[in-house]
Amino acid sequence: MCEYSAQDGFANDWHLVHLGSRAVGGTALIMVEATAVTAEGRISPGDLGIWKDEHIEMLARIAKFVRSQGAVAGLLGACRSEGKLRLGVERGSQSQVARARRLASGRPESCPI
Repeated sequence: MCEYSAQDGFANDWHLVHLGSRAVGGTALIMVEATAVTAEGRISPGDLGIWKDEHIEMLARIAKFVRSQGAVAGLLGACRSEGKLRLGVERGSQSQVARARRLASGRPESCPI
């Protein structure tokens, strides 16, 4: 689930509260949203990033809190395709988001998500 809440790839208090509350609630495995390994690889400007050393501090803080609650933090996937979406678009209908993601990935319109 992309949260579209990062600024320049940086996790923030939103991510800490959102992910941390799942750990507090008893979830055993907390998966972080897809995270870009380059700024150009973001799906949207609001995606998390790990292309700067400075990104590590908040992600480490989140992981430490998640672990303190008995859960495990994980990263399911890292975005590397060229980012094509604008931040306002993701908050639109699911079909708009799905279409934009297909276009960004180079998949044809008829390709299922």
